[in-house]
Amino acid sequence: MFKFLLKTLLLLATLAAAAHADAVNGVWITNTNDTLILLETQKGVVGLDFNTQNSSQKLRYALQGAYANGQLSMQSPSGNAVLTATLADSVLLGSLTLTDASGAHTSDFKATLAMAYAGSGEDGLWQIDGKTAYLAYATFAIGSVKTVMVPYLAFENNQLVDYDLYSGSIVTNPRTGVVSYVGASLLDKRSGSAAGGLGLVFPSANAATASGAFTQDGGTTAKFTATKLDPATQP
Repeated sequence: MFKFLLKTLLLLATLAAAAHADAVNGVWITNTNDTLILLETQKGVVGLDFNTQNSSQKLRYALQGAYANGQLSMQSPSGNAVLTATLADSVLLGSLTLTDASGAHTSDFKATLAMAYAGSGEDGLWQIDGKTAYLAYATFAIGSVKTVMVPYLAFENNQLVDYDLYSGSIVTNPRTGVVSYVGASLLDKRSGSAAGGLGLVFPSANAATASGAFTQDGGTTAKFTATKLDPATQP
């Protein structure tokens, strides 16, 4: 599970330059009210499915697969989650098969596009310096209004030890070119959540380094620096 999830996450370092042109890229709301982020990379489609609606908020599964000619086919580690769907008019329709100790369970799947992928110079995978922890930064839009979604995943000793999902917006200083992002956790009710908020500062558009901070309820702040991973160095 660890190797698959990390490998899937690292694919986000290779976001396809024309990703915004592919209709499957975006933030989707499923028929179970999950938030499903789908992004086309140079090596296939990556999906992260989060339950953001209740006290059991969590990362449900990571998916990797392919999209072509309106057909989406993805699966998670060991095939314990298999998604197949057809895209038409900003709606994905198909089936989702989840396998647990009691066997395989197939249900109808429907997802509606909430935000299309818009792209920005900051988009990609950022590694927090000195840690095996990552921020998958991606810019989406509804009309002219842009929203940045940032899944956060941290690993230790070959285990996923923490994660979160942030949603926020950016402000660019017209004089200095500094880009600032402020996001709030969508999983803030989850026990052990990494933080209540995320702030990032990029010295300029298309920068390869950033500074940031996680903030928790009560005012605790954990500062860090991060480096954008080069797609050319990813396997």
